[in-house]
Amino acid sequence: MKRIDKLLLTLFKKDIIKELFGSALGSLFFIIIINLFPSYLFNTPIRETFCSLMVLGFLMIFIVFNQNRPRLKIFKIDFKRNIILFTVFNFATIYFLFFKTEFGLNGLYGDNWYRSAFLTRLSSSGVPIDFAYKDLSAFYSPLYWYILAIYARFFQIAPYKMIKLGILFFYFLLPILLFECWKKIYNSKISFIITALSFLIIGDTCLIDHIISVFFLVPFIIYYYENYPEKEFKIYNYIIAGFIGSLLLCTFFYYFLIIPVYFFISLLQKGKHFLRSGLKRYLWISIFIIIFSSWYWAPLFRDILIYGFESHQNNYFNIWFVEALPIISYFSFSILGGVILSGFIYLIIKRPVSRDIRILGNLLIAVYLIFIIGLLGIIFFFPIMHIRFLDVFLYLLIISSSIFYVRIFKFINRKKFLKNYKLDLDIQQIELFFLGFLISSYIHSNLIDLYSSTGYEYAFTEGIPHDIVEKISELDYKGKVFLMNDWKVAAIIPINLFIVHNPHYSHPSSLYSQRVEFLIKLSLCNDSNRFHENIINNKFGPIDYFFLNIDNSSKVHFFYAFIDFFPIKPYNILISFDNELFEDDDLFEEIEIGIEDRVLYRTIY
Repeated sequence: MKRIDKLLLTLFKKDIIKELFGSALGSLFFIIIINLFPSYLFNTPIRETFCSLMVLGFLMIFIVFNQNRPRLKIFKIDFKRNIILFTVFNFATIYFLFFKTEFGLNGLYGDNWYRSAFLTRLSSSGVPIDFAYKDLSAFYSPLYWYILAIYARFFQIAPYKMIKLGILFFYFLLPILLFECWKKIYNSKISFIITALSFLIIGDTCLIDHIISVFFLVPFIIYYYENYPEKEFKIYNYIIAGFIGSLLLCTFFYYFLIIPVYFFISLLQKGKHFLRSGLKRYLWISIFIIIFSSWYWAPLFRDILIYGFESHQNNYFNIWFVEALPIISYFSFSILGGVILSGFIYLIIKRPVSRDIRILGNLLIAVYLIFIIGLLGIIFFFPIMHIRFLDVFLYLLIISSSIFYVRIFKFINRKKFLKNYKLDLDIQQIELFFLGFLISSYIHSNLIDLYSSTGYEYAFTEGIPHDIVEKISELDYKGKVFLMNDWKVAAIIPINLFIVHNPHYSHPSSLYSQRVEFLIKLSLCNDSNRFHENIINNKFGPIDYFFLNIDNSSKVHFFYAFIDFFPIKPYNILISFDNELFEDDDLFEEIEIGIEDRVLYRTIY
């Protein structure tokens, strides 16, 4: 018992435990209060009024509890308390805004349908598999979704509801974890400012897995790959670094593209010195990352070797991809413009003399190189989705501007400029007042953007197709493959789809265009036996159920197959099958479903 007591005492002395405990108490208080609210408080304009009160409440408490020379110790500046305050107020407003819905932002629209399908399939299988295709491993980095799915499975929660719970976890856990992460590199003031501004400027609730990777990859590169601050590296340090890096890679892999580009820049700048001092560290950390993340990439690589590779993700194109450039896109007469400009200028001035700023500067150069490669890729018809690195660009300049903010006020205070002009002002107090107003302004602006957005409206208007879900649930659907238009059903029931409606979501080893070609040829069949034979004997596996649309003609329709090969303009293909192909009772069974414009056939084999 004494050992347990000693262990608990040691744990509660750690800052991260104190911060999580304090945030949990504050969040629990708001959860209880919000659950007692009558229904009308969640409607406009009361909803907007509550959000405004929360912003003003945050500002007032922040100012009161950050006094430079307080009479009471409780009002002394404490950035550990500030991160608790920031976490609780953000969590409380998000909890309030989504209290009356079981969906997250965007409902099941856009990318959320496949994320929900991913959660549903992961929760059902218990292992990382693709969200749609049978016998294929997870293509999208699965760790974040896998954790949510296991949580849903353990607590018997409908997996699609975890999109909303994931947002709440994001606002409760991530600020504290990021704050503690940056404290390994900078003091608590700089760490708090980086954390707060990062969450408010680039904290996208629709792309949580992406944001986690961005937030933690940059300090990971600084702390481990660049060994800043300087520390002795032993074998266990490499193992820890490799394990942490593997968690980030398995959360969202794409941002790891910056590492080889950054490595190339460092090699050019440092030459032999880098080869002697940094190469060993880079190689060992990367090797351990590859080993610890193999549970994700090894099955994916096996699928590619067995089935082939046909990626359509990079075929998605918007003219904004070539128009949105780092710097130009964000330099404006606004608070964000000021933050970005100050961070950029500070990087240029301090890069030659400050090692940490030089690392940030080289990472920024790496972002520019990726943009150049991406734009050249568009010219040569091989885009690489370089636009994702705009968030990295923003993050780097937020870090730089946060350092600049703290150091410029420290410089002014040390030089006592204002006292020379007989102005007896508390510089540190002014610094904190301005910071409080800056954070409050961003919180308020983000809340307005959130509850005014179409995505927020979708969170409340989204409806589950209960009639279709009920009919599919009655079938022997486990392990079976469906050809269907109503792909949102996959977000609710863990079914296999023969093909998804959009190639951008499709697993590269699913060979999307070949599946479309197969369906087109199948639709041209005029003989039931040959039609049936092709269905059960093809390279993709049998189609067990046809859940199709019907109209007044003699055709049953599949869907508008979406074809997108950059730079050709995307187009749709309507794939239809003749009713007579399904009329042989020895080959197909028509299942009565009682839905007016749908028909369901089961393939007999």
